[in-house]
Amino acid sequence: MFQLIEMVWDELFHKSANAGFDNTKDMLIKLLEKSETFTNELLQQIADEFIQECETSNEYPWRYYYVKYPEYRQGSYGKLSNSKAAEKPYMFSVLQTKSQWSSNTYMPFLKAADDAHLSKEDMGQRLIYGAAHIICENSS
Repeated sequence: MFQLIEMVWDELFHKSANAGFDNTKDMLIKLLEKSETFTNELLQQIADEFIQECETSNEYPWRYYYVKYPEYRQGSYGKLSNSKAAEKPYMFSVLQTKSQWSSNTYMPFLKAADDAHLSKEDMGQRLIYGAAHIICENSS
């Protein structure tokens, strides 16, 4: 388990492995400027404040869902996949593998709604109810 955690942290902070590394660095600096000491309670407070700010303003960027719903943060690698993020910012899928889609990949909105009916055959991209199914679209 320790090797897996070490590998994930190495990939997160290794510049050549990550597109957007500078964003990661900037966000980490902003976080570290908030306090000299971090506890689970402080981190939960930061998350709760962000959620409340979104709900008060009725603005829900995809990061809101990431912070609020644990379905966005499951898995060993914590990778999100969305090849069309600029056009469809809510259509992220969670990867349970290092870099490729598998039968364990899933759409977090669907997993949160009804994990029992999430289709592994469709790589978690639909809920199956007999002959009917539900998919996510960027707007609803």
